[in-house]
Amino acid sequence: VEFVYRDDGGSPPSQTAVTALVAEEGCEAIVSGFLMASPRLITVRLNALDASVPVLHGLWTDGSYCGPFTKHFGPTARQIVPSIRAYLGDLDDGFRARPFSISNWTPSGRSVSEYLYGALGGAHTGDALVTTPVLGNHPGEYRAVMRWAHEVESNIIWNADPRPYAVNAVNQAVELGIAEGKIFAHLDFSEWQASQLVPGASIVTCVPFVASDPSPAVQDFVARANAMPGGELVTHVAFTHYNSLMALKAAMERSGEASAEAGFAGLDGLTIETATGPLTLDGAGYPTMPLFVATAEGGGQLQVVQKIDRIESRATC
Repeated sequence: VEFVYRDDGGSPPSQTAVTALVAEEGCEAIVSGFLMASPRLITVRLNALDASVPVLHGLWTDGSYCGPFTKHFGPTARQIVPSIRAYLGDLDDGFRARPFSISNWTPSGRSVSEYLYGALGGAHTGDALVTTPVLGNHPGEYRAVMRWAHEVESNIIWNADPRPYAVNAVNQAVELGIAEGKIFAHLDFSEWQASQLVPGASIVTCVPFVASDPSPAVQDFVARANAMPGGELVTHVAFTHYNSLMALKAAMERSGEASAEAGFAGLDGLTIETATGPLTLDGAGYPTMPLFVATAEGGGQLQVVQKIDRIESRATC
């Protein structure tokens, strides 16, 4: 199977661009990390077109949306949060007793915030829904939120803001002199964000891929990505989107036809081998997959501290 692809031009107008590709140019599949910010909207648009096109989503989600078109290749919050909590379980329980959570005010962000509140036992010291890049707002500014978290004596900050500038929260806490004694747990964190950490900053996260992992398969993937234009910094975002393409290819080959319908049919229950281990799509279109708990400190890379060979999606539809 060979793919011909078109870039939709990026967010925020991507949904309109993508649906135009489906309606006007015979697009057979959508691969994206951003369409699912409003997952029900793309479903409504595809239904309006009477189009049955698989949407392969490459980034993490809260794990509560199961639409008719979507297959997921990133982890869910329901995989990530318990994995981080289990890793932190070796610490004194008091360290987890005063959580503070950060997400954003998008529909998916509010879903993650609601999940976090329940998953962490409900005994929050605070829950902040921060802004996104909208004209007149100040995305990436967390100083007031960090002061609030400090004033209420939070000792673990759960950051679910999916934007790259979420790294600013720990950096600004260090700048304000209030980071000491706190754990900064990110539901998503990349090698690029690790490169932005200031001296004195440290985080823990759970991701599907860590570029510094010495395993031969991972290093082979990193080497192949580095050989491509723009591949200087390889992250889990590249990895999960690559996996989604390989799954689409395998699904079409499995069905014997390069079409949207064949892609749908072949994706059901599909297992593919990835650089980190097997990934299997469950009946709701979510992945059972390997994950890595990783840490990073100022000036360093993400480093694996624990590999989880297989974890079910725990999606709730």
